[in-house]
Amino acid sequence: MGDVTIKKAPLTEPFKQNDSLGSSFKPFLYYAALENGYKPNTMLPSKPTTFQLANGETYQPSNYNGYYANKEITLAQALALSDNIYAVKTNLFVGPKTLVETAREFGITSKLPEVPSLALGSAAVSMKEMVTGYSMLANGGYKIDAHSISKIIDHNGKTVYKHKSEKKNQILDQRKTFILTHLMTGMFDHELDGYMPVTGSTITDQLNRLYAGKSGSTNSDSWMIGFSPSIATGIWIGYDDNRKIEKVAEERYAKEIWADFMRKSHENLPNETFSVPSGVIGVPVDPTTGKRATPYCNTSRVMFFEKGTEPHEYCTEHFHHNQEDKDVKREDKSIVEKIFDLFD
Repeated sequence: MGDVTIKKAPLTEPFKQNDSLGSSFKPFLYYAALENGYKPNTMLPSKPTTFQLANGETYQPSNYNGYYANKEITLAQALALSDNIYAVKTNLFVGPKTLVETAREFGITSKLPEVPSLALGSAAVSMKEMVTGYSMLANGGYKIDAHSISKIIDHNGKTVYKHKSEKKNQILDQRKTFILTHLMTGMFDHELDGYMPVTGSTITDQLNRLYAGKSGSTNSDSWMIGFSPSIATGIWIGYDDNRKIEKVAEERYAKEIWADFMRKSHENLPNETFSVPSGVIGVPVDPTTGKRATPYCNTSRVMFFEKGTEPHEYCTEHFHHNQEDKDVKREDKSIVEKIFDLFD
C-alpha cells in the first residue's frame, strides 16, 4: 500500500458510500482551508493513506481509479485533479466542524455529518443549495436570495408580480472568494495536468470562455456545477432507482450537458472575466513545486495570493543539465529573479 499515515479524527464512524455529492463539495472545504492559512501552492502528499478514527477503526479513502502522485502536490493541482487524499488531510487539518460551519456560510442547510469523509461529499445536499453556494463564488461572496420566479407579466404586458431582492450582504471574504474561484478554473487548464489529466479535460475543447467549476461522482451520481460571472449552473445525472452508473460514457454526461448549456447560454453575453479585488496579486508558479516559475520550468500557471503571502522562492528543479545552465542556476539566479519581479 505504500507509506501509511495514522491520524486521529474526531468522529466515530467510517466513510460509507451512498447517494451524495462527491467531489463537488470540495470548494467549500478549500474555502475553509484558505481561511485557515492555506494558499494555492500549499503542498501535501498524495499517496495511499490510512487514517485512524477516534473509535479505533480505520478510514482508507482512495483516489479515482487508484491513481496517486506519490509525492507532494499543490492545492491548485489537488483541486484540478480532485485528489481525495489531499482533501481528507485538509479536512482533518481545519476540522470537520469547521467545514460544516463554512458550508452553512454558503447557504447549505441540509444535514452535514462532522466526519472526515464530508470532504469527499458524503452528505446529501439539494441541487438548489449547491448552485446557491457556487453562485456566491460567482458574485464575489454576496448572499444569494434564491427564488424560482423573478417576474410575472399578464396578457396585457402589465407586471403583476416582481420578486424583491434582498439588499446585498457580503458574506464571504472577497479576496479568498476570488482566489478560490480562480483555483476552480484549473479543472479546465492542462497546465495543471499531473498523475492524471485535469477533471475537465474532456470538455475543454467545447468551452469558448473562462469558467470555474467542479465535478463530482459517486457510484450512482454524477455532478457538474460551474459558473461564469453571469450564470451558475448545476447538472446531476443518475438513475431514479439509485442504480450504479457503470458505463464510462455515462460518467461524462453531466459535464457534456453542462458545457453545451453554458456555451449556448452565453452566446449573446459579453466575454466577462472574474474581477481581481484589491489586495490580491498574481504570480507565475510551477504547479509541481509550488515555487515561482522560471523560464526553465516545463509548466507555469498564474496563481493568485493575498499580497504578502505570495511565494518568493524560485523553482530550481528544471534547469537544463549542462554546465552553462548550472552556472546560471548557481551564479545568475538574481537575473531570473529580476525578470520575474516584473510580474509583481
